[in-house]
Amino acid sequence: MKQYDIRLLDIPISLDCNLSCDHCNVYSNLKVSSLKQNKQSLEKDLLNWKPFINPLRIQIIGGEPLLYKDLPSLIYTAREIFPKTDLRLFSNGLLLKKNLHLAQVLNDTKCMLVISIHSKDKRYEKLLKDNIKSFIGDYTRYEIKYPTVPFAKTFKKDKFTFELRNMSSNWAKMYDDGVKPFNSDFKKAHSVCMWSHCTRLYKSKLWKCMPTAHLDDLLNTIKNPEDWVEYKNMYNPLSFDDSEDTKNKWFKIKDKPESICSMCREKDTDVIYDKKIW
Repeated sequence: MKQYDIRLLDIPISLDCNLSCDHCNVYSNLKVSSLKQNKQSLEKDLLNWKPFINPLRIQIIGGEPLLYKDLPSLIYTAREIFPKTDLRLFSNGLLLKKNLHLAQVLNDTKCMLVISIHSKDKRYEKLLKDNIKSFIGDYTRYEIKYPTVPFAKTFKKDKFTFELRNMSSNWAKMYDDGVKPFNSDFKKAHSVCMWSHCTRLYKSKLWKCMPTAHLDDLLNTIKNPEDWVEYKNMYNPLSFDDSEDTKNKWFKIKDKPESICSMCREKDTDVIYDKKIW
């Protein structure tokens, strides 16, 4: 049985969020409804896929994962099934104070906490600093030299590793004005994509990226789904029980430009440097 390497596997457990960031990459700002993972569903998905994939990194993401009461069991489940994988939890950090028990979970599972910094808003910065201090304490003297991305700082305290990632100036538009597709040149769109290496496990299937995985969620929410009609059935995700030939073909083109990429931006200038978050 052939096993496929995956550089980065995103697992969204819920799209609910306590922020409303402009152009959220899973459309949480538009209040989309989505499938929520629980321990049983995540365990089933990971066990079904384990014979076929070798994820070098697994990222548990949202929305905001700390809103989800089953989060600790999900982290333990992911670590149990993939004991050697680089495991990470992404959060906006504003609920850490209410989830102090997570520190032990992250220690037990050697799961890195990645805190996405979304704004330079003074109220937000004050809330974030207060939450981080309550959760971690004085962390500034624990910085290590090698962050995983150039716009981040990484810290290690005891067994606990965490990263502060500046997303306030590393954000891209997810749709054109009026929540419409960009209708770009698909090759150009892929060349500027921030998520071209981010495979997503959602609804038990593997998807090329965030926009493909959550397109149906978007279309079920917005008032103008007809503007997206050409993209609705354009992309086929991969099921664990698809044939080996289907799997080979899917993985061969997974990280390459496809027609579905046309719905996204093609210009480097379509970025946001000071997005609204409330």
